[in-house]
Amino acid sequence: MAKSAVHARACEDYLRGTVMPTPPTAMWLGLLDNTGTELAYAGYVRQEVDADEATWGANGAPLDLQVPVPFPGPTTGGPHNQAVKGRLFKASSGAPYWFDGTLTTPRTPVNGQDFVVPAGGITHTENPAP
Repeated sequence: MAKSAVHARACEDYLRGTVMPTPPTAMWLGLLDNTGTELAYAGYVRQEVDADEATWGANGAPLDLQVPVPFPGPTTGGPHNQAVKGRLFKASSGAPYWFDGTLTTPRTPVNGQDFVVPAGGITHTENPAP
């Protein structure tokens, strides 16, 4: 396997607790624009998600979001940057991350409307360098 595939499998095993004795119980999903910058509209916050098979799929399969994740919509008018990626962070702010995934349907947040990443709405695409 290529180094990136090995790293991806290690990440998936860690998140599912098959390698590390104590996997995380939660992580935070953030939204990124096409430059890789996390969205920063008024009202935006990363959303806490569980680190379990019910949320990310069965062990042995590629990571695949199994549940919808709602983000609060902007509280001010735009224009707002389009969300094209989701990033799984180790904390609610700052922090390193485990992986990036591409949103299957990129969208621009709309003032006063929740932004929901649907189940199946993120495909695993890359990992940070080991």
